[in-house]
Amino acid sequence: MTNRTLALAVALVSVAVLGLGAPVGPKAYHVATTGSDTNPGTATQPFKTITKAVSVVLPGDSILVHAGTYPAVVTINKSGTSALPITLAGAGDGVALIKPNLPTASCSATVATRDRAIQIYSADYWTITGLSIAGGILVYGNNQHKIASFTSRTLPGRGVYDPTAAATLLPKLGVDPADHIRILNNKITGRGIQSLASRWGEVTGNEISNTACGTGAFIWINRFSDFWKVTNNYIHDNAVSAEHRMEEGIRQGSGSSYNLIANNLVENLANRGRGITTDVMSSWNVIQGNTVRRAYHGFNEQHGGWGNQWIGNLSEFNRKFGMSIDGKDGGLTSPNDGVPAKIVFRCNVARNNGKTDLSVGAVQQSSFSNNAFGSVKLDAGVRTYWSRVGNTWDGSSAMPPTNPPQKTCS
Repeated sequence: MTNRTLALAVALVSVAVLGLGAPVGPKAYHVATTGSDTNPGTATQPFKTITKAVSVVLPGDSILVHAGTYPAVVTINKSGTSALPITLAGAGDGVALIKPNLPTASCSATVATRDRAIQIYSADYWTITGLSIAGGILVYGNNQHKIASFTSRTLPGRGVYDPTAAATLLPKLGVDPADHIRILNNKITGRGIQSLASRWGEVTGNEISNTACGTGAFIWINRFSDFWKVTNNYIHDNAVSAEHRMEEGIRQGSGSSYNLIANNLVENLANRGRGITTDVMSSWNVIQGNTVRRAYHGFNEQHGGWGNQWIGNLSEFNRKFGMSIDGKDGGLTSPNDGVPAKIVFRCNVARNNGKTDLSVGAVQQSSFSNNAFGSVKLDAGVRTYWSRVGNTWDGSSAMPPTNPPQKTCS
């Protein structure tokens, strides 16, 4: 039992037994640019900085940020609880903008920057909502470097569908994850959201736009970040980077699994930006009901994912492929462990894309049904083993035609 929970219990007992006044409950701390950090943080005497408010909140408390610009990085390293989460929110009286002066990223960077406006380190049960954030959000599990090289399918919940086993994996590997972080209804610019070794997070209802070069994907669920919900976000417009991973809309990478990516709109990605991607053995994810327009590739199932489901997505007006599967392994004449497997492509629509609607470099044990693809391209290697390794198209083991019949789902 936390100290705050114990305090609440004692107060309630006092009311019931002793007939005293109302119990002391969770507090709302106010922050305003006209305030002072020597104030008590009330509505009439607010703090000046979000940092001060973060230093005093306890489980169940909230921080209400009033209209104005706040120039400091917000660092969070304390937790709420399941029953008493902590909330950081706009107060609703105008734009509350968090805008620190962050180091400029190199446009040739190949790794996403961790310099973000809000940085959460192994803290649990926070909700961040109703803010404008210039510089993005980092959700970081401490000791996550211990799993930097882990990609083995022998790890629990990786080689087979087993979410129960996956849910306990990070602590067993020595990682202190950041869990149950909810990022809701914010306007985020300059840099996006990156998670590393975090679980059960949610990114819903945000507009994320105008990301700077070399900073990373708009939303990057990375390094064994599992059980996230990324839904109903509007993602658009990025600067050109040298590395395509820095230009993607929603990216799941490095073994991140059991996530739901649903009902997002991604559009206007520059250069080689891919709308929604799974990569590096990210498995057992559901990508459903999303729309991607005017990117390089719309949807991309890349290296080593198993059991991902792509259902009811729309890809149109993309410069190269509407949907793509493991183009890097297109030269293989027999699939290996890094080739996507057990993938489900159902009820997707791809049309008016620059080169082809569906491009398949390598895939195995996967099913394609009731999709509306105007054109399909299979690389030479996969054509030699398509049927032999258990792939099916609308229930048949035969390879799909170049221009298959358009199927629809009710």
